[in-house]
Amino acid sequence: MGQNYVNIELSKAYKLLNTGAVGIICTRSVSGNYNMAPVAWITPIEYDPVTRVLIVLDKENRTCRNILDTGVYAVAIPHIEQVEMIKSLGSTSGNSHDKISELGISTFPATEIDVLLPKGCIGYIECKIYRSIEDESVMLMLGESVHATVLESAFNRRLLAEKPEGKAVHHLGGKVFVTSSDKIY
Repeated sequence: MGQNYVNIELSKAYKLLNTGAVGIICTRSVSGNYNMAPVAWITPIEYDPVTRVLIVLDKENRTCRNILDTGVYAVAIPHIEQVEMIKSLGSTSGNSHDKISELGISTFPATEIDVLLPKGCIGYIECKIYRSIEDESVMLMLGESVHATVLESAFNRRLLAEKPEGKAVHHLGGKVFVTSSDKIY
């Protein structure tokens, strides 16, 4: 084989798995303040009869509190051309700022839930939470999709990640972002 392997810190092992698309989690507080936060720890956990989505959030952030208070969230899947928006949203706290207005993000209302969605994303999944699980400093939020929409040119029974229109953003840690490459076969 001739390949060398190195041990890595167990606290960094997740970086081997966490290369999925970044989502912008869109929420609203009970007082009506809208918020958006980029989250890399998102995964589908079921698809029949509808897609169920798991997101992992820090218990202390505004996004987590909004979801617990309202019972809803949306996942916007940004395009690689929106990486600056992702970085800006991720470096501004929603606890004391109206990030959406402050950053000048163009939005439109979700279809089935009361959140604002950023314009120009590849797709959107609106969810109602059906369970939350607290685990030390994080909260696992399990949502069931109630509406989903995707850019027609970026989807044909799957995300067409090999096409320019389907280039989602993947966060590898720190300030490192990548997108998918070519279709292998």
